[in-house]
Amino acid sequence: MSYPLASLIAGVISLVLALFTCGFGGLSGLVAIGLAATGRRRIRNSAGSEAGDGLALAGLITGAVATAIGLLAVAFVVIAVISGNADLAPDPMTPSR
Repeated sequence: MSYPLASLIAGVISLVLALFTCGFGGLSGLVAIGLAATGRRRIRNSAGSEAGDGLALAGLITGAVATAIGLLAVAFVVIAVISGNADLAPDPMTPSR
């Protein structure tokens, strides 16, 4: 599998994870960014023998967006905990084991 395609797949997966798991996809967004940077560098150095710069760019963008969402989610949690607005106590209506 080529680096540009792998970066796009990792970027889309990290974007979905970032949106639906409270930002946990932000870490895998860093993987997409790394794969995209490596892929674009290899494409530039290949003198036209390798293609896929658009795929690598899309992987870079989706990875960056997922990483930003992950960082924002972490920032919101930290702010909620510091300000005392986070309800970390167990729900009294749920039965204990």
